[in-house]
Amino acid sequence: MSSTTPTENRRAFPALQPVLSTRYALSPQQVAVVVPFILYFVYISYLPIAPTIWTNIAAGKQMIATRALPHEISNMPLAAGSQPYRLAWLSDVIFGAAHNVGGVAAVSGLATMLMIVTTMVWATLLGWFTLQRRGLLLAVGLIAMAKWTHLDEPGSFHTGSLCLAVFCWMLFRPRSELLHPTQSKIAWTQWLGLVVLMIVWANVGPTFLFGVGVLFAIAIGNVIDRCRTETQQTRIFDDTVQRSFWLFELAAVATIVNPLGIRLWTNLFRISGNPFVAHFGNSAPLQLASFSGGVLAIAIVVLIIAIREADSVSVTVGLIAIGGTAAVAFNQNLLAWAVPLIVVVTIRLRRNDLPIARLVYEETVTAPGEHQPLQFAWSLVCVLLVWCGFALSPLSDPLLASKTRPENDWLSTETPTRLSASLQEHGPKGLVWSPAEWGDWISFGTPDTQVFTTSRFDLLPNHARRDYVKIFRGQHDWERAADRYAIQTLVINKRKQPTLARKARMSGDWVPRFEDRTAMIVTRKELR
Repeated sequence: MSSTTPTENRRAFPALQPVLSTRYALSPQQVAVVVPFILYFVYISYLPIAPTIWTNIAAGKQMIATRALPHEISNMPLAAGSQPYRLAWLSDVIFGAAHNVGGVAAVSGLATMLMIVTTMVWATLLGWFTLQRRGLLLAVGLIAMAKWTHLDEPGSFHTGSLCLAVFCWMLFRPRSELLHPTQSKIAWTQWLGLVVLMIVWANVGPTFLFGVGVLFAIAIGNVIDRCRTETQQTRIFDDTVQRSFWLFELAAVATIVNPLGIRLWTNLFRISGNPFVAHFGNSAPLQLASFSGGVLAIAIVVLIIAIREADSVSVTVGLIAIGGTAAVAFNQNLLAWAVPLIVVVTIRLRRNDLPIARLVYEETVTAPGEHQPLQFAWSLVCVLLVWCGFALSPLSDPLLASKTRPENDWLSTETPTRLSASLQEHGPKGLVWSPAEWGDWISFGTPDTQVFTTSRFDLLPNHARRDYVKIFRGQHDWERAADRYAIQTLVINKRKQPTLARKARMSGDWVPRFEDRTAMIVTRKELR
């Protein structure tokens, strides 16, 4: 039995000290930054899925089953002989696997998590360069607005957005030694990480071109900067310039590690049937008086202000800004990748004097004997808000045993959900004409149905594209165009094709077979 007294025990063991770092003690202002992210998470978790992505998911499920890339689109006979280059095959496989596991809910949940992780990566990167929370919210908000119109399209958009965010984080974070080494030795782990990222990026979608383009702009910008400031003591091709060119060449070579190999780059320069142009929705010039035009204008204005206030501006900034603006001017669907790059170079200009700035400030030192019992109160509030956001989202349904949403609630109102059931019931014979975006859903719901086209409109011959437009618009010779391809069934979008719907009702050769508030099916009279 010990003979020591309680007083001696207290003397032998010093008073316990808190081990949790005060850097995790958030302030009310920092919690205010978290709230918009939680609201954004809840919002995108309820976004319905657009009908245009189902062909890609079907292709992903097929690749999982066959363990091979598809060489043709089996249910699109007019595209026979065309090579359906799957530039985003890995994205299709990922979302196809998600659908195999949990159906439409899993596809939506995966898309939500990818976008939230992407947003967190951007916030982490931009948080290094701005101590002003309003500036951080503005920068991240501008990036989120650039992606707004594509949030309901799970697939290569989500995976490519994450790759771009990770690419910029690896390249521009203050402790990155890819372009500005702090020691003479090459940071092999960072270089290897960039190579792995470029390999993955080249297989999830063609947006890897932005990564290669940024590295090329940096290399050319460094050369021009050296030429502008060349003196007798400086060399144009110094270690920094050489390193930037090595990085560009290594990233470009890494993209060849994909099923297409070098054809990935040769297809980029095709004039007719360019798969890169088709992937981004063909030619869609930017309209300044639009939401996309407004977002780009804000980004450019902020960049111009930053350039005017900066002491010195690298040519790289101008090359990235001009290249991104030109890409968006040609195709507004590229806004989601051009604007984040413009925002990153803008933030770098604004905080060139701040090598390492963090959203979480340095730890405060508490004097001995000073008690702060509510020091972590706002941190606990933040945890509570995060939990509430998760509980309100559909992602919490399996964990909280909540009532699962009906599958139709996950789908966009533009998706003709009852249409595929009617086609399955009646089993249409021959070729089915439908709007291209609905062809994806029909192909997914009824794989045996032969459709005129899907969103792979680029694979159609030129004459078939012209006839598709004639039928879509209900022009005077639309029936002659339908006869040319022996089309037996027409699927009509009543909202977008009122002229065709009216003429089909009036025609004596076509008979309505199904109709709801969204869609209408008519077949040739002899097939009824």
